Amino acid sequence: MLRYTLVLLFSAALVSGKVLPPKLQRLHRNGRIVGGTETTIEDNPWQVSLQAFGMHCCGGCIISPDTIVTAAHCIDGLISLFYEVVSGTADLLGNGTKSKVKETIVHEGYDGLGNDVALIILKEPLTLSNTTQVVPLVDAEPAGGDTVTVTGWGNLHENDTISPKQLYTVDVTIVDREECKADFADLEGANVDDTMICAGVPEGGKGSCVGDSGGPLTKDGQLVGIVSWSVGCGQVGYPGVYTNMVSVREWIRNQTGI
Repeated sequence: MLRYTLVLLFSAALVSGKVLPPKLQRLHRNGRIVGGTETTIEDNPWQVSLQAFGMHCCGGCIISPDTIVTAAHCIDGLISLFYEVVSGTADLLGNGTKSKVKETIVHEGYDGLGNDVALIILKEPLTLSNTTQVVPLVDAEPAGGDTVTVTGWGNLHENDTISPKQLYTVDVTIVDREECKADFADLEGANVDDTMICAGVPEGGKGSCVGDSGGPLTKDGQLVGIVSWSVGCGQVGYPGVYTNMVSVREWIRNQTGI
């Protein structure tokens, strides 16, 4: 029987205002990249940390100097006044740039799983540099079998109890959507649709985990997905599920002109 933590589900419900089906979990709080290695902000200059009361909650990506894209469940139901965006650092104990939030916009089609995307508008634009850059948005979905990269702050193993503040990265493989649907077919409510893409490795042990929500899934330096939900972390037979950037590209353009 798959292990899951009721505390995590309860925390996710408090954040998003929506309760997930049993066994599914939001990749929220106490960040972990499973099976990954340490990386630098220079290699991932679009990565940001979304923080509340000085604590890392979720990841996000810079898509313009004053606009961050993240997962809807990271901010749905919360007051933007509580948030700061930290950019320009791979070490959350280091000297990153802290930015205040002007406005948050959650996709109106977000239903707890699908259309899991939101925008954060900053009060002041970021100053771009080699550690703070805009990530290009992809125009076409990656194909099944393509290698993609996910980044986030956290541990190398699912069962670790201490979460370091260093940025980690891991490569995973796109899973064909029909195959992904079949993988989750035995779980009630785990509906994989066109607003999602899936990625993992057949042997398990690699992928995004709790705390990586809202962070980037990239291919060749372009944003193809946003960390959204999973069963456990890197479990065999259950790839990670990411918001499909192609499916929400028009919504982002309509909201921001980007």
